[in-house]
Amino acid sequence: MRARLGKPVPYHLKIDSGMNRLGTNAGADEILAALEENRYARLEGLMTHFASAADYTSSQTGGQLAYFHAICARLREAGVNAEYLHTSEHQCHRLRPRGRLAQHGARRPRACTATCLRRAATRPVSSWM
Repeated sequence: MRARLGKPVPYHLKIDSGMNRLGTNAGADEILAALEENRYARLEGLMTHFASAADYTSSQTGGQLAYFHAICARLREAGVNAEYLHTSEHQCHRLRPRGRLAQHGARRPRACTATCLRRAATRPVSSWM
């Protein structure tokens, strides 16, 4: 695929911040080592999935977000700047029928506005009738 494109293939890496289903549970140093080993792919985005964001009495989401931000910060310190950061939670379809673009599309890591998102040509993963 890289040979056909003539450049490294972009990908998004899912960080397991506590959902314990999918994503890597590797720490930032392990991720950095893997990035060093593979020059045929380019880290374009980082994402995580919340286990209980709909439970407002739980502190789990705050802990997951802190872990995700810590991984992102360590990667940035090492010079790895993912263009996109994503977060999601599994009950967003039931609880928020219209959803938030940050949960169903993509957002820029800093100071993102609706205008920025339109420029980035993002679109929701989900759609409603």
